[in-house]
Amino acid sequence: MGEFAPTHRGEPLPANPVYALQSFELWGAMLARFSGLHPLIVTRSLLGPILLLLSLALYAGLLRRMIPIGLLQVGMVFLLAYFVFGISSHWTPNNYLLTRPQQGKTWLMHAGVLAVLIQSLQFFKQSNRQNGLLLFFISCACLVWAPTL
Repeated sequence: MGEFAPTHRGEPLPANPVYALQSFELWGAMLARFSGLHPLIVTRSLLGPILLLLSLALYAGLLRRMIPIGLLQVGMVFLLAYFVFGISSHWTPNNYLLTRPQQGKTWLMHAGVLAVLIQSLQFFKQSNRQNGLLLFFISCACLVWAPTL
């Protein structure tokens, strides 16, 4: 990362070693380097559909636990309509899912938080050691992911 990282005011500060391997953009650049594709193609065109399918599967898993099974398709249609046609602002999650797949906060919001919620519901339903450890590891993964935002 270099010896110093200039701030917005120009004074040199030592680089924070925590961010050396935790930057989501760095991982996207590494994927681009290994694949030989342009970084924008990797982060916006290849990771976007993966994030969309993963988040829709996680939303379906969450809705399956919260609403009757007969209304799951209706709930998914309304959820997808919200992400496509909903009010877009910086305070709603639909501004991130389809438009910013290259940012770590999108993955944290639509994959990490949903995984924690689903596993929390499973842990409250069956409080055993396996569910507790899985919830712990998912939460730790989200905490490690959080500084990259």
